[in-house]
Amino acid sequence: MSEIKLNEQQIAFVNNQNGNMLVSASAGSGKTTTMILKLIDLIVNKNIPVQNLLVVTFTDAAAQEMKQKLYLELIKVIKSNNFTEEKLNFLYAQLDDIMVADIGTVHSVCKKIVTKYFYAVSVEPNFKIIADVEYQTLFNTALNNVFN
Repeated sequence: MSEIKLNEQQIAFVNNQNGNMLVSASAGSGKTTTMILKLIDLIVNKNIPVQNLLVVTFTDAAAQEMKQKLYLELIKVIKSNNFTEEKLNFLYAQLDDIMVADIGTVHSVCKKIVTKYFYAVSVEPNFKIIADVEYQTLFNTALNNVFN
């Protein structure tokens, strides 16, 4: 793996085998780097396909950054190791899947799930998520109506 220095908590997170995890820390603390190393560990060492991962961030920019960093780090790992042809085929397939992986905001991931399983949650398949500007207008109208 990469030559990135991690602190004790970050190492514990990367090595954690207990399933679902939540990472919460202040800006600039290395969350994205630590997450990337965890994802690389899952993909490379545990053979978990990218399509089986669910990574939720708070912004679209953070999700895109994470996808890009994951892609670049996986390329580094592939180039710096002597994998079997079978393992290389698996890893190259994961590179192809990163851009369509479930790495996104809460809203985008939930929308993707509801769109896929609309019939199970009694939602029309062509539903949309309200834009922030439209939301604010409707919220203010509703609030005014309540106070009136």
